[in-house]
Amino acid sequence: MFNIYFYIANYQLATAEVITQNGAFLYGYGDLNAKGELTQTKVVTKFLRIVTQVTPSSVLTSFPFRIGVQVTLEAPLDSATVIFPSSVGGLLGAVLFHNLATGEVLTLESVIGAPSDVQLLTKAPHTRVLAFTLEQVGLDAGEYEIIPHILMTHETLPEGLLDSISTNAEKLGPDYLKVPFRREGGRFTVTN
Repeated sequence: MFNIYFYIANYQLATAEVITQNGAFLYGYGDLNAKGELTQTKVVTKFLRIVTQVTPSSVLTSFPFRIGVQVTLEAPLDSATVIFPSSVGGLLGAVLFHNLATGEVLTLESVIGAPSDVQLLTKAPHTRVLAFTLEQVGLDAGEYEIIPHILMTHETLPEGLLDSISTNAEKLGPDYLKVPFRREGGRFTVTN
């Protein structure tokens, strides 16, 4: 018997039980019907809404001013516990800049080596901010997604699930993008 996990980091975990024999699925047992399909549709419910706004959302490569990132989090069901790594004074601790054309990932930490901030969030919106300059990050012309580096203290996440995604899944870097999240906003364009 094995469990299949339906996992999105800011959604509740769902599972399906499957039975195998000699490396092959046994249809008609566990949560699989005789055709090898799930007997019930699995639904995962969002427990944390993540909205990222970038102001301004488009700049020239010569733009000399600070660019603001605002991340708003809400727990639509009840509450959610979130960890903000390297966070000081209510700021957003770090963000990743994902170049949508090249796949390149750049990172920015507001304060290197700062302690993590654990926050219990409720239905009331909770906002964290961070500002940066193009020169500070080294952004070239391109279309980016700006992604907040936040960690979830998920309900009883199965041991080894995150490691199966990447051993560096929670660290600030490209492997963090392998963790499935549903986010809104965060698009940012740099043009010549």
